[in-house]
Amino acid sequence: MTLNFAYFYGYRPLTARLDLVLPSRWRTDFARALGPDTLPMMDFVRRTVARGDVYLIPPELERFRIRTGAPVLADFKSHPYKDREVLEWFARLRLVEAFYGSGGDCTILGALEERYGVTHVVFDKRVRGARCPGLESVYSDPIFDVYRLSRPANARIEASACLSSFIVAGSGPRGFLSSSASCSAIH
Repeated sequence: MTLNFAYFYGYRPLTARLDLVLPSRWRTDFARALGPDTLPMMDFVRRTVARGDVYLIPPELERFRIRTGAPVLADFKSHPYKDREVLEWFARLRLVEAFYGSGGDCTILGALEERYGVTHVVFDKRVRGARCPGLESVYSDPIFDVYRLSRPANARIEASACLSSFIVAGSGPRGFLSSSASCSAIH
């Protein structure tokens, strides 16, 4: 774990010493696994995150929350333990995966914004070509783009028939999503 944090945060006093004794293959594995190409984007978010921000991120960016201090809708790492909360987390994760798996379906993004109050979206190569209305670019590098959702507060987004089958009982972020829908993008 010490190696993980030392290499992830680029703590040179420790990594310089470790580099002398660790096999080069291990150092390469740490660098690849930690994805240092994510750090500039995460550092930007850490500097600019504000109270009330909720980020939609690629679910495999497991260190995003720890590095930035920003709340996320769902990722692979941050799951709850209570049964009902696990169901909600899993439903959110499926929608996040649907957005990134669809290449950036604007209808899914709009529903996530409306239902869960998502304020920012991190685009990676899977969704980089998506051009959704109401997105304001706040950061860009060769790997990621970060957008602020800038729709007016009273805007209503019409969900597609596919997505509307997921938005059911409950209101606000505590409402649950149906698990019996038949949208191929979500399954």
